[in-house]
Amino acid sequence: MLVNALERNTMKTRLFILFTLLLLACGTSPQGGAEGVDSASDSLPGTTTDSLTAHDTATGDKADSSRDSDTDTLADYRYPFRPDELFDTDTNADCVHPVVKADCADGWCTIPPGCFIAGSPWHEIVRSVWTENEVQITLTYSFAMAATEVTQKQWRDAGFQVPHNNTPGDNLPVLWVNWYEAAAWCNAMSLKEGLEPCYDLSSCTGDIGTGCPVSDSSDYYRWGCAWVQGTLRQYLPGLFFCSGNPRRYEKPYECRGYRMPTQAESEYTTRAGTRTMTYNGPLRYATHQAEPALEPIAWYCANSGGVAHEVGTKRPNGFGLYDLLGNASEFLDAQNTENSIDDDEGKPGGPLVDPAGAPYNLEYGPRGRRDTFVDLIPSGWNRAASMGRLDYEARGAMTSFRPVRTLSTPSTDTNM
Repeated sequence: MLVNALERNTMKTRLFILFTLLLLACGTSPQGGAEGVDSASDSLPGTTTDSLTAHDTATGDKADSSRDSDTDTLADYRYPFRPDELFDTDTNADCVHPVVKADCADGWCTIPPGCFIAGSPWHEIVRSVWTENEVQITLTYSFAMAATEVTQKQWRDAGFQVPHNNTPGDNLPVLWVNWYEAAAWCNAMSLKEGLEPCYDLSSCTGDIGTGCPVSDSSDYYRWGCAWVQGTLRQYLPGLFFCSGNPRRYEKPYECRGYRMPTQAESEYTTRAGTRTMTYNGPLRYATHQAEPALEPIAWYCANSGGVAHEVGTKRPNGFGLYDLLGNASEFLDAQNTENSIDDDEGKPGGPLVDPAGAPYNLEYGPRGRRDTFVDLIPSGWNRAASMGRLDYEARGAMTSFRPVRTLSTPSTDTNM
């Protein structure tokens, strides 16, 4: 009896010590408490804030009004980062990330070549264990990326009608378009500027910008407008759809015209030299609660009101790009396979150089950035590594796109 009592007391003592240590660990964690968030906006000795200063100077009143908003009571914009949140060249000596700066003009930002670590660590909350392997990726070419998602005005200026399901607004992202329609817009822009189109749309039929019918079941067409309600994959009349392979190049970045980004390009630009869940720091909850890291930079479930917002009204990342982790989801020129990009390339664990991913396959659908304003979608989708399946044919209330264009020839030197 006495031995049992002593054993119980010993166990209680051990549990008490363990619990105390856990409390101390949570209290001092840079991700877990208010102290960590506050310290994120403190200046560090020898750290420059030129990126933020340049942005504020360039955008004037927009930056000032954003800074004065209620969201700053949660967390200010996280410049400068703590050293452990930036790309660590000391431990990645063979993977050189360029200096991150905004080099933008006329709505386009030039992205330099460089190396980064894609994917997410095993302990990142709500990560996909199948598609987010950490892998070293080198991009050997520079490219231009649109600073924002394509707006309704930009869509209309290319000669297409805005789908009637959109809430009217020149500076709102164009929604209710499918992957093929986005490819048609890219081709139209290429032809307008005398560039080679990146997509073969000769097998396409239907009309661009027709939108979706109004359904008695309001959510039916909202999440994927391609098939007649109540039927088994019977396409809606007028749906713009391609029966053949729309890719003119096996490796999209070899095309010099306008196109959608590859998966590697998308994550490289989204991270902008950071290693955290967002380019503004880690998430706390990844649910539907307000996230200090997302509030200044993204329209997401906790602050969007369930609707899309005008592009460029939150703060950009270090490359000068807006809304990469919020507002509309974005189509990519990447094939979804439910595998990580290193597996798609046949090189598990990497490293990878200029990866293009798996070849086109209509049955699998394209991969896309899942970051969205939709209030039903948790903020765990608004992460740098978060990508998932979309549909080539389907149009919906949450998806748009952001074009890119290759500027320099990919290098054959894999030791850069």
